[in-house]
Amino acid sequence: MITWVVPFGAGGGTDRWGRILSSSSFDAFGMAMRVVNKPGASAIVGWKYILSKKPDGCTILQASPTPIIALLREKKPPLRTDQVKIVALASSFRSILLSAPEKPWASLDGLKAYAKKNPGQLTLAGTQSHLLGQTFFLKSTRLESNSGTVFKHRQGNQ
Repeated sequence: MITWVVPFGAGGGTDRWGRILSSSSFDAFGMAMRVVNKPGASAIVGWKYILSKKPDGCTILQASPTPIIALLREKKPPLRTDQVKIVALASSFRSILLSAPEKPWASLDGLKAYAKKNPGQLTLAGTQSHLLGQTFFLKSTRLESNSGTVFKHRQGNQ
């Protein structure tokens, strides 16, 4: 039996997605799937529930990474970063950078040139999990984050 933990209440979009998957789990995986709702504290209750269980290879948590980031920032976090290994990420959203066309950073080359010329002056905003996608994208273009929201051009390796 596969256990699909949904860290939100029954009836919402996340719960519905888990139940849609569970309806075809036997055909896809050869075993049944049950959906277990563990709502509370913006998904942190669900994360803590998963972290309290021994790994069994048949338990899946459907959640964003935002709550785990909040847990790791606690004074006494319930886990260490080396205890978390996300083995799969299924996403229905993409991080997108938007700009007014007349701005100097409206293209990727313009963004890089602006960031290089104005270190620490380019600010991006978003939720924690969405901002992670933007951070990884910018790092791949030699732009690095400063405190999670301000980006500057890396010196060297240009």
